[in-house]
Amino acid sequence: MDEIDVKMLKELWSNSRIPYRDLADKMELSVNSIHKRVQSMIDMGVIKRFIAYPSSKALPSVMIGIAGWSDAPDIEEAARVIGNDPCTQRLGLCSGNFMLIVGLLQDISEMSRYITFVTNEGKLTGMNVAITGLNEIQKTVDNALTNLDYRILAALQYDSRKQIVDIAEELGVSAKTIRRRLDRMEENGLIHYSVYVDVESSGYIHATFEVKTKTGADVTGLFNKLRKEYEHYFIVIWPFYTTPDLFNISIISRSLSEQNAFLNRLKNEGVFEKVTSHMIYKYTFYDTWREELIKKRASE
Repeated sequence: MDEIDVKMLKELWSNSRIPYRDLADKMELSVNSIHKRVQSMIDMGVIKRFIAYPSSKALPSVMIGIAGWSDAPDIEEAARVIGNDPCTQRLGLCSGNFMLIVGLLQDISEMSRYITFVTNEGKLTGMNVAITGLNEIQKTVDNALTNLDYRILAALQYDSRKQIVDIAEELGVSAKTIRRRLDRMEENGLIHYSVYVDVESSGYIHATFEVKTKTGADVTGLFNKLRKEYEHYFIVIWPFYTTPDLFNISIISRSLSEQNAFLNRLKNEGVFEKVTSHMIYKYTFYDTWREELIKKRASE
């Protein structure tokens, strides 16, 4: 996998339903080359699944990140148990028995139960929690999606690139109706298309950095600069709400030297009191309550 593949993955991560012609124009490649590269990443196991799901605007949810060191005697078994919870969406196992868990909650009232569960099962110490999506939830409309919308979502949730004619045939509805319902969901921000990516199968290195800012330091400008500079390296920056001035930065790199260069850059910025890095060696995706709810509402 090369840098072009990484850029393609970033585009597919933002919109896995993007036409290959548009992707080819962005990459300045032929459509045939795009097809071959995508298929190669599927064969390598880098692209695990093209997914579609309702946004928090259509279906209330809160995403949280939990990070900490695991004292579990068998970290793989602890991960399996945590992964079986219907709120667990992603789980990363890192060097030094460090664990990263991303949970998808139906509402904020589930947070205490889920954090306690993850902490106990993972035997986590030094745990921190990040929360996102609260502002979106305040604008939620419960009945934004119809039964047909959920049927379309069910048809797309494990294959978001499925053609409209195939969805129409599967659901026994005209292609024109499917197009109209999809257009409505897309225009109103009710549906997201993305891709599950297994970086560990790509030969790239997936790392996470915990950074604690110095008292009074303003890192907004720096974080915006990093997001722009490393936009094609899946950089994600989350604030932790359990510890003031603590942030998690996840990024992929082509080599250990590149990862170390990023680490040294953070250390040399002069705004961080502490920078800790962890290499992610296993990252697993799970179906959550959301996938089951889509199936349930599609069958009503």
